[in-house]
Amino acid sequence: MNKNQKKNREIYLASLFTYWCGIYKLPLPLLIRDNRMKYIGAVKKLKYTFNFLYSMNQIERLQDFDIMTFIFHELGHIKYPNKDRIKAEINAERFALRELKKRFPKYYEKQVKYTKRCLKQKSYFWKEKYPEHYEAFKRIKEYNE
Repeated sequence: MNKNQKKNREIYLASLFTYWCGIYKLPLPLLIRDNRMKYIGAVKKLKYTFNFLYSMNQIERLQDFDIMTFIFHELGHIKYPNKDRIKAEINAERFALRELKKRFPKYYEKQVKYTKRCLKQKSYFWKEKYPEHYEAFKRIKEYNE
């Protein structure tokens, strides 16, 4: 991906995230690029708003369905916070799947198919790298049917 494509992808991500914040009546986030992150991104809740952190090194390789899932997942963390990490991941991913199914059915199908396939792999990298995500995904009905 060249420099212009990266910039366009970043504008696309920022525009989508702020658009969906408006749809759900959430405060506009402070968008922070941090390419040192080893994961796609995260939200950090503050007192009155939140930061949306993301890594373009990770995002540049994603397809559109991955980006929409990521956005809805992070919004799920804001809408349904939980101190228990696994429950927080379950809530966020269920929110993402519900919204994808309602608004982008083809993306929903791709996401479910992709995650099911990943969960069946013995060497699925999330097992070690993101154990709370892995445990949460194992408990989500759509991924285990």
